[in-house]
Amino acid sequence: MNRSLLIAALAALMLTGCGKETPPPPAPATTSAAKDTAGGPAATAVLDDTKAQEIMAKAGCAACHAIDRKGVGPAYTDVAKKRKGEPGAAAMLVKKVRDGGVGVYGQIPMPPNPVSNVSDADLKALIDWVLTK
Repeated sequence: MNRSLLIAALAALMLTGCGKETPPPPAPATTSAAKDTAGGPAATAVLDDTKAQEIMAKAGCAACHAIDRKGVGPAYTDVAKKRKGEPGAAAMLVKKVRDGGVGVYGQIPMPPNPVSNVSDADLKALIDWVLTK
């Protein structure tokens, strides 16, 4: 099998979630509810590991990514280390997940992930969680 065919097959599997359907996740769980400057709940709270893994499974992220080991894509710990202290890292990663890309962690492309795969709120919460690893 040539390389471009293999890459296309991997991308198709990722976009379809490998053909597996998962039940809807339970209500969001958090480890801490951050406060905004007005004293109310912040727009995003840090997910607990269980909820983060549920979102990863539902969105298909777990097909290529793991928390602490490289798979088809980078480990989340590697992403967090690379982006630590980088201004705007969360927004950049949200855009990268939505648009897809290649070349930052190797030549295997990450396909775009539309809102139909993962909601904006879940994606933002998951990215914030990744950056804590």
